[in-house]
Parts: sequence; structure tokens; C-alpha cells
Amino acid sequence: MLSLPRASSGAEERLELLSNVAKMLCIEDPSDISSCFSVITQLSEDSLSALRLLNQLQYIEFELQSHLALVRYEQRLVDKWDTTFEDQHKEEESSVMIGRRKEDLMRKAKEYHEELKTILVTVTRLKEQEKKNKTKEQELKAKRVKVKAFKGLPPVSCLSVTRLRF
Repeated sequence: MLSLPRASSGAEERLELLSNVAKMLCIEDPSDISSCFSVITQLSEDSLSALRLLNQLQYIEFELQSHLALVRYEQRLVDKWDTTFEDQHKEEESSVMIGRRKEDLMRKAKEYHEELKTILVTVTRLKEQEKKNKTKEQELKAKRVKVKAFKGLPPVSCLSVTRLRF
């Protein structure tokens, strides 16, 4: 009975590692270099897309925080004006005028409050999206490490031919 000589343990380990990397990257034929490069290219594109989305979200968050600061400043001004006007005209205004002003100010305060709620919900959504982006980035980093390990190994076809010759 003809038996093939066993490859060195280092070659077997490399072959096993290559096989595992190919399985993780969903590569059907690891000896096909073009499929390996296409997976690497896709991972790079996904990474760049995630980074671009992260930058866009950071810019949007900055804009929303700036707008929120402006709204808070305006709310403080309204409160200050309300206090000032109430103090100045307290004795002069009739009860009807005070009621109207109060209703107007309450309506305006409710509008600001609703805007603030909307902004806070948006910021919360942005934070959640940022967390999702970070997890995707971590997954991409793990895949890059796997791809980096894969790049240093010889193609499977060379190992197969070497095994058959011995």
C-alpha cells in the first residue's frame, strides 16, 4: 500500500490556519486569489463607509449641540425678559393683560420645550448609532487581523501539489 509522506507540522498548521481564515471570510475556494482580494477589498470598503458615516454623525451631533446651546441661551433670555417685564409692569398692567402675556409665554415655553425634546431624541439616536458604528469597527478590526494572518500564507494549491509529490 502506497502512503503519502506527512507534511511538516508547520505546513499542516499553516494549512489549517488558511482553511479557518477562508471559512471565516466565507471564501469557497481559498486557492482562488481573486476571491481573497475581493473579500479584502469589500472589508476595506465597509471600513471606509463606516468611518465616513461616523464622521457625518459627529458633524451632525456637533450641529445639534450648537443649536441646543442657542435654544438654551434664547430660553434664558426669554426667562430674563419675562422676569424684567413682570417686575416693571406689574402694577401698571391689568389682570387681562397679565393673563394674555402669561398664555403667550407659556405657549412659547412649550414650543421650546418640544423643540428641546426633539433635539434630545435626535442626540440619543445619534449616540446609539455611534455605539453601533463602534461595534462594527471592532468587528472590522478583528476581520482585518484575520486577513493579515491570511496574507502571509502560501496559496493552498502549492501545498496540495507539494503533498502529492511526496
